[in-house]
This record gives sequence, C-alpha cells and structure tokens, in this order.
Amino acid sequence: MESVVLINVGGVQYTTTETTLCTIEDTYFTARRLLMDKMEPNTTIFIDRDGGRFKHILNFLRSRTLHLGDDITLHQEILEEAEFFSISPLVDHLTERIEELKEQKAKAKMNDNRWIQALTKIVETPTRLQIQNKDRGVVSSVVVRPCDFQDASFTIDADF
Repeated sequence: MESVVLINVGGVQYTTTETTLCTIEDTYFTARRLLMDKMEPNTTIFIDRDGGRFKHILNFLRSRTLHLGDDITLHQEILEEAEFFSISPLVDHLTERIEELKEQKAKAKMNDNRWIQALTKIVETPTRLQIQNKDRGVVSSVVVRPCDFQDASFTIDADF
C-alpha cells in the first residue's frame, strides 16, 4: 500500500502520497524522502510556507498542469514557492509564462496608446465614443472635445 503523507502548510492541511511528492527528482521532497520513510503513521509534516499557494504546487506534482489564468502576480507567487521547493520543471514553466504574460500586457498597452493617438486629432464637436478592448473585454466611454493640435485632450470615464 502506498504511503499516505499528511502535510500542514502554513496552517492548511493536505493529504497526499509520498509517490506524488517525490514524482520529480532533486526537489525539497526527494531530499526529505528518508525522513518521510521513518515517520510514524498519521504524523503530520509542518512546512512554514503559504498554504493557499501550496495547492498549486501539489496539483502540479499530481498532474504536471497549472490553472492560473493570466494573473501575473499569481504566477510570480507560485514561482516563489516552486523555487523554494526546488521543482525545476515548474520554475522553468512559470518563468516562461510570466514573460509571455508581460509581453501580452505590453502589447495591449501599446494598442491602447494607438487609441489615444487617434483620439487626439482635431474634433469639430464633442463626441462620446464607446470603446471595447477585445483582449480584456473592458468597455470604456470616451468623450472627445473640440481641440487643436497644441491643446489636444480627452477624458476616459472608466479605467481602460
């Protein structure tokens, strides 16, 4: 029968197996394999890390997949944990994904700047425009007022 391991990570309880924890070589867990082998049944291992983040680490060890969406901050937080637990494939994956997300964010910002440039042209009468950012699904209301090239201005009513 496979050895069940009880883990308390920052106050959050997890139950898994030694096989799952040691599925990737040269990690925090494989370095502690002998300790786990000598533990009494139902002994809980305490790890002083963020318990909420650990679920992503454990899911990666179980299935080699992550479901973090496009949140750069969450990716960076899980990267921090992956580095602590020395899970090289996860560190590599997250590092690449964070760079992709940063590039996507920069591209979206550049597209937003094109709208700003287009709207600063001369306008004869005040005009309200609805703009939808397809990448982020954000709709903004923009009021463009008459202006000249020296004092081009407009306001954006919503965070775009």
